[in-house]
Amino acid sequence: IYKRTYNNLMGQIKECEKWIDCQDYDGEIEKIILDNRGNKSYVSAASALNDGSEKATGDILIFMHQDVYLWDTTAIRRVAEYLKDNEKIILGAAGIAEQDGQNHYDIFMDKEKRKYAWGTGGKPLSAITLDECFIAMRKTLWQELKFDEKTCNDWHFYGADICYANSLKGNKNVIFPLEIFHDSFGTPSGTGFYNSALSIAKKYNGKILRIQTTCFNAKCSERGVKRYFKPRRLRNFFKKILRIIGLFPLAEKINKNRKKKKGLFVGENEN
Repeated sequence: IYKRTYNNLMGQIKECEKWIDCQDYDGEIEKIILDNRGNKSYVSAASALNDGSEKATGDILIFMHQDVYLWDTTAIRRVAEYLKDNEKIILGAAGIAEQDGQNHYDIFMDKEKRKYAWGTGGKPLSAITLDECFIAMRKTLWQELKFDEKTCNDWHFYGADICYANSLKGNKNVIFPLEIFHDSFGTPSGTGFYNSALSIAKKYNGKILRIQTTCFNAKCSERGVKRYFKPRRLRNFFKKILRIIGLFPLAEKINKNRKKKKGLFVGENEN
């Protein structure tokens, strides 16, 4: 097991390890924790993941964020059983499904313990890309692909990148039914996210039509990426105005109701 950490939330790390130790898996679980807080050993997520994978001695690699808790105590056993029979598959707990191009997962998110996407229906779903919070694959497949440290030289898109690389080799990516908990609900932004999106567009231009992740969807071109970010910059500007005049909570409520109607904000007891 390889686990990536990047901040000082030691409580999350301990909680994460607690649930790993509760798993019903009979085999050996090797935990490799890479801490990048002090001496900044890694310049990117891809470099950290590759280093952790090199150190791992097992046949199956699971890459987890430190704030993912395996409430499903059968998770590791079921993942290991599935990958033993599927050597060329990258498996994830969340992702964009091929069937409808939408976000699917069974994960409970943040403190509200709610689901913000369609589920899996209890069965593996073919995926376009997978979210980085929980990804697994055979070590032999990682050795064939590896995380692209040149294209993904920051902290974004490394999961999408390796999924696209896997697909272009004729292999499959799969969203796997795992009812686990992710203690955050981030929306990546900033210069690093923008530049990483441009790098992905350059690498896959002419090979795929769109760049699709659980938090990003744009035409695979420089122009497509720029068009994606333009309205978001405007929205961020208006959000600041709404906060100043005190109307932001009302706007957030309206936005959540809109997402719920589209199936993007699904309560834990809803289908």
